[in-house]
Amino acid sequence: MYAVDTAYGQLAWKLRSDPRVVVMERTNALHAVPPEKVDLVVIDLGWTRQSRALPVGAAWLKAGGRILTLVKPHYELETEELDRVAPGRVLAEEDAERVAMEVVERMRGEGFEVLGVTKSPLLGGAGKKSRGKGNAEWLVLVEIERGASDA
Repeated sequence: MYAVDTAYGQLAWKLRSDPRVVVMERTNALHAVPPEKVDLVVIDLGWTRQSRALPVGAAWLKAGGRILTLVKPHYELETEELDRVAPGRVLAEEDAERVAMEVVERMRGEGFEVLGVTKSPLLGGAGKKSRGKGNAEWLVLVEIERGASDA
């Protein structure tokens, strides 16, 4: 397992000390070179749209591999919609779902087969600063469509 993160010291000790885990800290996953192809890529990025992250994740995959990605609608908003999520505010549930489903449809148009979509039971950013309120997020499982050009 490769654990890639721009941060340092954030990975749980149990994972960090596991000899099967290769820790790649202070590394931007969007620019990282995969040491080898993998069966599964898991994406949980902030401030980065899925349209940028998925092709990078696909480059890490073996044939038949899959990507499990966390869609964060508040990071997928178009510029004119950003005022809906001022710092410290939460995106309205109906807006979050609409944006998430638009992202899923774009995935299909970009050569990914969507195998499953489910709303995360956890809210993004639901910490002290947001007073326990957070943004709704969706888990999406995809694979590269057979016959599609490289993503």
